[in-house]
Amino acid sequence: MNNLPDIQNSKNNIFQVDVDYVGIKNVKYPILIKQKWDKKFQHTTGTFSLYCDLHKEQRGAHLSRFIEILNKEIPLVVNINSLHEIVKEISLVQESETSQLEVMFKYFIPKTSPVSKLTSLLDYDTAFYLSYDHIDTDFYISVSVPITTLCPCSKEISEYNAHNQRAKLTITILQSSTNENEYIWIEDLVEIAEKSCSSQIYPLLKREDEKHVTETMYNNPLFVEDVVRLCAKYLDQKYSNNKYRIECESYESIHNHIAYASVDNLD
Repeated sequence: MNNLPDIQNSKNNIFQVDVDYVGIKNVKYPILIKQKWDKKFQHTTGTFSLYCDLHKEQRGAHLSRFIEILNKEIPLVVNINSLHEIVKEISLVQESETSQLEVMFKYFIPKTSPVSKLTSLLDYDTAFYLSYDHIDTDFYISVSVPITTLCPCSKEISEYNAHNQRAKLTITILQSSTNENEYIWIEDLVEIAEKSCSSQIYPLLKREDEKHVTETMYNNPLFVEDVVRLCAKYLDQKYSNNKYRIECESYESIHNHIAYASVDNLD
């Protein structure tokens, strides 16, 4: 078997172009995520994408090696340190200058309804993004939080009502510390997002809860512009040295479009 030709590793004489990203996408893998509230691990499924760059003189990357790297730990404990080791190993085995990793997953947090105090689970779309260049590793955590918005204009001009709807607030922020005591936890970002909207979303509501939520929304009207500005204020107060991007999408109930706003400090 050692005599089989290694075409990927052969010299490229066809197209003399550097490739920025080559790799595999959408690999499903069991993962463990540590929860902030009890420091226990939550079992979920990660969707991985792994990439490296490719010099113009090399014919191809060895795609099977990406899978071999993931297979070293089953299930994989996902945090800044473990993923940092993966992107370093990608560059090592692929002999690349840079490497990238994305992992997306559902993260579940217990939510207690505001009046009846019943607890149920709410899922949050979460992602980790890493890039490595043999000097630095950038690690970004991204959480999409379901929220509500109520239109200030509609409330002002309407005699009986104000249009309100579900929305999504996504916070993507640089995780700058490898020390667990200094982590930005998923729960931290969810808490900030849920303070930046007309009302939180709850998976379980009794009648008394529904009354509370709808009245809270009505008393707290916000445009998407208001949401991202308020969220930026909270992020600046708590994480003044971290780069971030905030995006709000409001699924308008009286329009056939989505209202959108974003703010960032990436420059």
